[in-house]
Amino acid sequence: SLNGCTPFELALLLIDRKLLDLCQLERIPANQVILKPSLLKK
Repeated sequence: SLNGCTPFELALLLIDRKLLDLCQLERIPANQVILKPSLLKK
């Protein structure tokens, strides 16, 4: 369990923000995430 945190929020607590920026990782609001199996098919 992540105690109600998203994986990205947990990463913010554990990893230096500079590293996340270097990897170009950014938070995506939950309402902008599209979960469709068709996105994973080739």
